Amino acid sequence: MNRRHFLTGCAALGVGVGASIYGKVFYRAGTFSDAGEQAKSTFYGQSTEPEWLLDKETGQHVINPNYMVRHSVCLQCHGECGLRAKVNRKTGKLERLQGNPYHPNTLIDYKDMNIPVVDTANTPGTLCARGNAGLQTAYDPYRLTVPLKRSGPRGSNKWVPIEWEKLIDEVVNGGKIFADTGDEASQNLEIKGFRALYEKRDEWIDDNNHDLGRVSNKLVIQSGRIVKTRKDFQTRFAKSFGTVNNYEHTNICELSHHIATSAVYTGHNNFKADLCESEFVLYWGTAPGEANFPMQTLGKYSAEARSKGCKIAVIDPVLPRTITDDPNMFWLAPRPGTDGAIAMGMISWIIDHNRHNTDFLSYPNQSSAKNAGETCFTDASYLIITDETHPNFGKFITSSEAALGDSKDSVVINLSGIPELAEKCVKAMLDYSGNVNGIGVATAFHLLKTSASDYSLEYYADISGVRVDDIVNLADEFTKHGRKASTEFYRGIAQHPNGYYTGFAINQLNVLIGNLNWSGGGSLGGGGFPYDKGVYDLTAIPSLVPAQFGIKITREDGFRYEDSTEFKTKVARGEPPYPAKRPWFPFTKDIFSDILPSALEGYPYTADILLWHMCTPLYSAPGMGKEDIIRGICDPTKIPLIIASDIVVSDTSMYADYIIPDITYLERYVQHPMLEATMVKGTAVRYPVIEPLTGKNQAGQHFCLETFFIDIASKLNMAGFGKNAIPDSNGTLWPLEKMEDYYLKGTANVAYSGTPVSDATEDDIKIAGLEDYQKKYSSSLKSDEWRKVLFLMSRGGRFEPVTTRRNGTQLKNQFNNRIRMYNEKIAQGLNSFTGERFSGTALWQPSLTMMGKKVDELDQGKGMDFTILTRKSALQTQSRLSSNSFIREIQPTNWAEINTDDGKALGLKTGDSVWVETVEGRRRCEVKLRDGVAPGVISFIVGYGHWGYGATDIDIGGKRIKGSKIRAAGINLNPIMRLDPDVWGMPLMDPIGGSSSFFNTRAKIIKA
Repeated sequence: MNRRHFLTGCAALGVGVGASIYGKVFYRAGTFSDAGEQAKSTFYGQSTEPEWLLDKETGQHVINPNYMVRHSVCLQCHGECGLRAKVNRKTGKLERLQGNPYHPNTLIDYKDMNIPVVDTANTPGTLCARGNAGLQTAYDPYRLTVPLKRSGPRGSNKWVPIEWEKLIDEVVNGGKIFADTGDEASQNLEIKGFRALYEKRDEWIDDNNHDLGRVSNKLVIQSGRIVKTRKDFQTRFAKSFGTVNNYEHTNICELSHHIATSAVYTGHNNFKADLCESEFVLYWGTAPGEANFPMQTLGKYSAEARSKGCKIAVIDPVLPRTITDDPNMFWLAPRPGTDGAIAMGMISWIIDHNRHNTDFLSYPNQSSAKNAGETCFTDASYLIITDETHPNFGKFITSSEAALGDSKDSVVINLSGIPELAEKCVKAMLDYSGNVNGIGVATAFHLLKTSASDYSLEYYADISGVRVDDIVNLADEFTKHGRKASTEFYRGIAQHPNGYYTGFAINQLNVLIGNLNWSGGGSLGGGGFPYDKGVYDLTAIPSLVPAQFGIKITREDGFRYEDSTEFKTKVARGEPPYPAKRPWFPFTKDIFSDILPSALEGYPYTADILLWHMCTPLYSAPGMGKEDIIRGICDPTKIPLIIASDIVVSDTSMYADYIIPDITYLERYVQHPMLEATMVKGTAVRYPVIEPLTGKNQAGQHFCLETFFIDIASKLNMAGFGKNAIPDSNGTLWPLEKMEDYYLKGTANVAYSGTPVSDATEDDIKIAGLEDYQKKYSSSLKSDEWRKVLFLMSRGGRFEPVTTRRNGTQLKNQFNNRIRMYNEKIAQGLNSFTGERFSGTALWQPSLTMMGKKVDELDQGKGMDFTILTRKSALQTQSRLSSNSFIREIQPTNWAEINTDDGKALGLKTGDSVWVETVEGRRRCEVKLRDGVAPGVISFIVGYGHWGYGATDIDIGGKRIKGSKIRAAGINLNPIMRLDPDVWGMPLMDPIGGSSSFFNTRAKIIKA
């Protein structure tokens, strides 16, 4: 980058930044006074030209030569909706966002891909408010365009711009790279850069404990909303470098949902209702059209379903705004964290009243199920060893144990009462408990029935704070509609310490009625066209000498504490092996919230380099914004090098040593398969609708995460990057020297999957403004592949026709495999703190700490009568939309929302200032009284109350850039959420699913 470009980029950091701009926006929203230049037209105001023109002679639309229309993919939330971008050809600026009519998220009857783009001019798809506001994410005046290096202590928010090449040199080679900062704590530290770790990727962290893996594991990559091929790109770098510590954010989002669902449907983590054809749908901890994803799609489906008479019920302590006074919509408000009691009560009633689908549950293999007209089968009739003295207690009894042969095949009791191999049996006994070959056994169904009947309906109702009639009515309604009923859950259920067990129980409701694959029932989605393999193999890393080995710093993903050197050493010494120093999570992954505490505590090892990408754990993770965590981060001896990849100086990246300016979703690539709710097969293609606003390196590549990885890899000669990096189907090696070299090959794989797509026409290319695209990136693909790749880009992806959703009474895309009523793998797991065995069947369990203490009893007698709950608004997404003033004008702030009667009892009215206090701290905010909040609950919308992201002043190169009061408005209660009393710095967590809790913190409200 030349000096002139560099200085221009630095100056751009301060252009137009400050409260004055946002003061005008706020002022205009508040008073509706005139602020700005005279409108161009008294009728159309400041509207730009239309992107489509109507040919008067033919009556057909044509593209306005001053504009191009590009189809890409939104990322204002995780709905991943297709978008249509209106881009000015002269200025290159984005002027409007709409929905992509080819994308299944944006229209119920979306357009066939073979329809010419011009013929969709007057039928755009829809985007929600967040999606429409996306151009403000790209054009955020606080956005970073050049790299920064801290000039003061960590967290001082003092920065200086740094040349890209100098940044790469410093973080690769390390040394006394902070000698120029004026920070006494780090001036004389000898920092290990990427080279120091990479060159020791064949050396052990601890010669006496090989579990920990190689020195290269001391690079930890912590990412937030990184999706599909971009995550794969990051994984490629991690694999080549030799670190196992490669993360995304899932455990602060909905992780226990995924684990509880994949425990039932192997290989699938999301079960969705066929909402448009359902007769009854029951939602837990989520609501169509407000949360979950794709949010706007579910809103449309919900409206369509209700127009056909579908009944919708939501179980949630907070009334969703999408529940109306429609007589077919219902709301039930339980005590937070007790949903599992309602689910088990429903299961008990359904089984006791013989309302389950006995025939479906009795087929023990795919062949017998198919012959009976079913689409899949369950293990409900499989026999599990119930003799606690047996070495295989909790496992499925095998044919050899049952004296039926030498195999390890599962066993059932046939209708004649005789043990038989499950794969040979036509129909099996469902409810059985007895002995086989002298071994005590019971069917999975019997264990579920017994577990549900452990408590009475009165007990379940009392625990959950609802009436017995509520449980009975739900169970009755759920089983009235044959297979045209469904239930699903999401974050409100998952993010509890009992999230896995509750989710597993809710999933069993669908299993009991056999609704999967049936119209009006449930779907696991249509999946996507593969992007990682095909004409190119993006998973292969030629010449790689594998170095990835060892446990992750968060002790997860298949590693059992009982198999560790630490455990075995304790046992050999005669020491009690439990508890471990910090929990182990063998059944889950991406324990995002425990990365920082684990690294700071140095268990099981320390981190030398921490890379944050598009994540802000101090804002988003419960309890991470506490002073002792921040103190640890600010101590450079704890984690010597911290690098952030971000589009702004965020609430967390303000504590980094360097910030790499990243590109927004409107400037980047990704291939993303369809989400399950649409039930169709498809892969959306994200590509830049505008030229990235970040600067460029000497090779002419824009600053971003990918360029950072590529340049680091180049310096270290890492495998899988550079000249001979990616093999095609013929074995020829292609370069990876820019991000297009990777992502365009992913699009080619999608284009050529199965029957290749059509070629793009000249009109397609002209409309999307892709005339020079092939010439610019010609080296990234074979010449004959370009037209098909451009065809997908012109339509924003590849999608099966809308007619492929259903096939008569069944869904077209099906799961034709075993559904699990019992999970043997979970049943063999042990809590790494207590040594207690987990359950393979659904059960009711209250929220517990890692040591088994009841969470509800932790803060008894402290006057903390409220429970804090987070909530997702249709106008906010986690931390990252504070720049979107379009939607901030609709709701400029949030509140501590409480029940009206609770507020009156405390002498409060809406707008009063209060303190919300927990054992971890207190926050001041305004209170809002609302009937739609359950008694004893504090609900707050996430996304407000920033201290970064432009909310506070920062110093860049000695220039003070004022923060925006609008971005600081409101509250964020995540930093004062309850931590586990027996684990330093760790929030309350689910030991199986791995979710961190956002819904179990007790609090008091004090009038300020």
